[in-house]
Amino acid sequence: MLKTILSCRDLLFGMLFGMLFVSTLAIALEGNWKTVGSVQVRGTGQMAAIPVLKSAQEKTINAVRFHAAKGDIKIRSAKLILSDGNTITLSIQKLIRSGLNSRIIPIKTNGRAIKKVTIFYEVKQAERARIDLMAEILPEE
Repeated sequence: MLKTILSCRDLLFGMLFGMLFVSTLAIALEGNWKTVGSVQVRGTGQMAAIPVLKSAQEKTINAVRFHAAKGDIKIRSAKLILSDGNTITLSIQKLIRSGLNSRIIPIKTNGRAIKKVTIFYEVKQAERARIDLMAEILPEE
């Protein structure tokens, strides 16, 4: 009986330690992701502009991703409008469920700031959703 109690206790401690390790690893992999813009979208629209926060325009952005909130959203593509007027077109073609993120999209801006992001999307006719633009900001040296 005592041996069974000890083995259950050891199993419980092992499971707790494993969960702690996995959650710590997930936080470490998260990196320097910041929400740098957001927009509400509706089923009646097909395109929306996300202005990038001024504070984020001063930082070096290594990658972007999109986060859906308050509803599912299918993003077909996006255009990053840079400070010099050039654009970077991203083909995404992904349904992002509410509360989840798109894939990480590495970008090279060559020192130019991202001023605005235009997304081309689909949302169910009667729904509204919020899409957040998240950026992986490189630490300053």
